[in-house]
Amino acid sequence: PGGARGDGMLMMVVTALMNLHVELREYYTACSLLYRLIGMRPRLPGLVWALVRLHLVFGSLEAAEATLAHAERAFPAAAAAANMHRGLLALAKGNNREAVSAFQSCVTLEPGNPAALTNLAVSLLYSRDLPRAIQVLESAVRSNPSRCLTHAVAFNLSTLYDLHGIDAPSRKRALLLLSRVYAPD
Repeated sequence: PGGARGDGMLMMVVTALMNLHVELREYYTACSLLYRLIGMRPRLPGLVWALVRLHLVFGSLEAAEATLAHAERAFPAAAAAANMHRGLLALAKGNNREAVSAFQSCVTLEPGNPAALTNLAVSLLYSRDLPRAIQVLESAVRSNPSRCLTHAVAFNLSTLYDLHGIDAPSRKRALLLLSRVYAPD
């Protein structure tokens, strides 16, 4: 089975299996499974991106970098995903400036991507730019609250408010009120 629906269902199953193998610390089993799936579906970029993330989770930065380079060659139209994974690799290597640049490029290509915005804010925090980290997430929530006000964004924004300290309780209260409107669960 192919098509967007079949690919989406396959990626859901792959994500569940990868999460299980990560939890069980079964790196080689997870890699083996992904390599077999990539062999069967070489034109499905999500499988290759999953392999990059798997290598990152287990700290195999050289393998992540090699897989990312392959993905960038194989899927040149997937620039936003490449930038996202380039940023994750940079964070793993401790190169915060490179991470900020990669995540900013991803956000430029996909302005409402909550994962890219959250990763950009985290990399800004690691770069010791707390005010800009807050500004990135607040701007995203203001511009598109129904898409960008996720649990992760709300949690990270609340944490950034606490770190900043200035007017944190009232800012968190305003975020809570907004979340009740756009994310009632």
